[in-house]
Amino acid sequence: MKNNLFLYVLFIVLTACSKDNDKFQLSTNEREFNIDNTGTTLRFGIESSSDWNIDNHNTWYTATKVTHDNSDSLVITVQTNIARQKRSGEMTLSNKDKRLSLAINQAAATEEYHFKLPIIFHVLYKDASAPYQNIPAWYLQQVLDDVNAYYNGTINRNPGFNPVDMNVEFTLATHDPSGALLKEPGIHRILRNNITLDCQKFLENEYDDAKWLWDQNKYINVVIFTFTEQNTAGISFMAYTPSTYPLEGLPSGDAYFTNPPTKQAHCIALNNVTAGTEIYLPTQEVQDRMSQSLAHELGHYLGLFHAFSKDSKVETDYCADTPDYNRAAYEQWLNTIPSFTLTEAYQRNSRNGNTFTSTNTMDYFYGWLNLFTDDQRARVRHVLEYSPLVPGPKIPSNLTRGTGITEPGIIMK
Repeated sequence: MKNNLFLYVLFIVLTACSKDNDKFQLSTNEREFNIDNTGTTLRFGIESSSDWNIDNHNTWYTATKVTHDNSDSLVITVQTNIARQKRSGEMTLSNKDKRLSLAINQAAATEEYHFKLPIIFHVLYKDASAPYQNIPAWYLQQVLDDVNAYYNGTINRNPGFNPVDMNVEFTLATHDPSGALLKEPGIHRILRNNITLDCQKFLENEYDDAKWLWDQNKYINVVIFTFTEQNTAGISFMAYTPSTYPLEGLPSGDAYFTNPPTKQAHCIALNNVTAGTEIYLPTQEVQDRMSQSLAHELGHYLGLFHAFSKDSKVETDYCADTPDYNRAAYEQWLNTIPSFTLTEAYQRNSRNGNTFTSTNTMDYFYGWLNLFTDDQRARVRHVLEYSPLVPGPKIPSNLTRGTGITEPGIIMK
């Protein structure tokens, strides 16, 4: 009888210990969470009798285990949903004995998302006292203000033409990649022995500069130096797209969602001689070359091609509302006439025989160079919403990030 009583007590004790060892609890009883489209961060305490893990395959929210002072927390960060469809995802928490399933539901966007893209100007200089090398902060702020006027349609230099608001804003980065506050917002100054470089070779990483560029999924890198090509104002890589959401003319860059390029300096480069000078336009023409050049190169970076064909061979920018013309024939005409007015120089002869005034930002001199079209806007919005190497929230592209198709990049001047 005593033996039976002893065994019974032992059974109760072991059962209680077993229950304690099986502990795996969340600090909330909720297992399904409904989030608005702006996103949020959720934090919950975790009690577990053993080590625990997270199984999450969704790309629009992250789930992280945080340990502090011998206590664990689950941190779920839900990104902004810019799509017009709601979305749902599940994740699993598990220790050696138990599993917990959580569901995240997020509401759809009710309006088009206004993108704010951080710009970091990497200013390469040899002589700190030379203003065209060590460009002052106030000037770069002015350049970015002008660029935003191009993209929101308020530059207003050519009355009578209807501007298109791209609904995107470029801002000066406030923090460096480590999270430290920048002393000069949007500016990273680099003292360098040689700042006269071949711009094409720079982007192709011939100078081994890809390694220090900031994460392109968080910043747009704009590197400013002296080009060996004196008549080139800027150069840029074109945008990539995910292979599951392609855009005509652009390469696929699936791997770049998680692993930025290391074999190419994926950035925009600007010639520092454009700082406050007029390269192609007469001095009386009020048009800042660095602002216009950056607006043009950002167009390439966001998926836009030139609004012309280089010569008699017909090319396309995949935009039906940008009239095409023979650029070489136009330049030949300029070189054969002794003089011309700006009004005359702004005229183009399209391939269909019509004459039009050049207003498009993706054209070259001479022209207003300050407007975009509806079709160009649609391309830029596609890149903003889906593409890697462009900051901002994305619409999930139904691929495993870091895998899939990655093609060679396209460089445009």
